[in-house]
Amino acid sequence: MESTEIIKNAGLKITPQRKVVYEVMMELRHAAIDEIIKCVQSKDNQITISTIYRILDSFCKANLLSPLIPQHFDLTLFISS
Repeated sequence: MESTEIIKNAGLKITPQRKVVYEVMMELRHAAIDEIIKCVQSKDNQITISTIYRILDSFCKANLLSPLIPQHFDLTLFISS
């Protein structure tokens, strides 16, 4: 299924920024927030860090992503299956 369909099926509005963030997460599968930000901004440097955080939060609430917070409290996100 294409990223736009997955985002739409999760009940979220499709935006270019959400599409980029989702595609990055599909490439990385499991990544720390710093790595996600770096990859997203390498694809589109107009997407701000706050926008990335808001998108990731909306993906978690829609069960597209799951947060993993290890003992040292660095946030890691991975694709929910």
